Amino acid sequence: MALGSGSCPKSPARKRRRRRCRPYECFSIFSAARGRCDMERDRRRRLAKDLADRVARSRKDVVAVVLFGSVARGDDGPDSDVEMTAVVRRGGHEAQRFVLGGVLFNVYWSSAAGVRRHMLEADGDATRHGFLDGIALYDPHGWFARLRGEVANLPASFYRQSAEDALHQMYEYVCKARNAKRRGDDRNVVYATGVIGASARVVLALVNRRHYTSENTMTAEWRTFSDIPRNFGRYLAPLVAERASIERRYESAIALWRLTRVWAARRGIRLKEVRSLREVRIPKTT
Repeated sequence: MALGSGSCPKSPARKRRRRRCRPYECFSIFSAARGRCDMERDRRRRLAKDLADRVARSRKDVVAVVLFGSVARGDDGPDSDVEMTAVVRRGGHEAQRFVLGGVLFNVYWSSAAGVRRHMLEADGDATRHGFLDGIALYDPHGWFARLRGEVANLPASFYRQSAEDALHQMYEYVCKARNAKRRGDDRNVVYATGVIGASARVVLALVNRRHYTSENTMTAEWRTFSDIPRNFGRYLAPLVAERASIERRYESAIALWRLTRVWAARRGIRLKEVRSLREVRIPKTT
């Protein structure tokens, strides 16, 4: 096929048979296969809408059906999955998965109260609010819009508590990295330092009162934040590099931990340290 001919390769014996274009064809600026990938994208959207309609008809207690992730954002690739949440009045959380025409569907059944709790309770997670960038395929009473409004008005204490939680999670993996380094366990050094890098970006987002669009955007999206400690990118780089040495990864992770801890402390976010067990608060029965 000539460069820029604007078509996907086809077998002469099967000219009428449609097939998916390969990923490199979809992203090539020279190929009209990108148009066919747009068709795949439209097909996923249509299937999602059809499924949402079926869900809404199947139960009387359906509050909303929300499409989220890359398909909702419109940046899905040839092999992207479809992620949807069916919000119902009652019931626990249940994940339903199936493959239709080669496309993986993930349908999460959750109660309205459970989704609200997940969105509004402080937690060391800076990616969950990416759900709110989704599209309500079914929402007759505006439940999804109201949830967005509630999240937009979260108090500063929510982000402070969430950042503190993330800082403690980061410290957990600093300790794991230290233990692995002492044992000469290189594989776990790599694993733990990778988590340290991810945790540092979570702390960074929450202190800035921001959330990542998705886990896939954490690599670069942190650069858009207004408050970033000096040398953050320098210490982070070896933790996301494929060929950094064990020594460099470890030293960079410890340096990133120290930098993040001091930077967060200056903004009121610290590890909760106690001098004795008497200072530990025992939660009351709910």
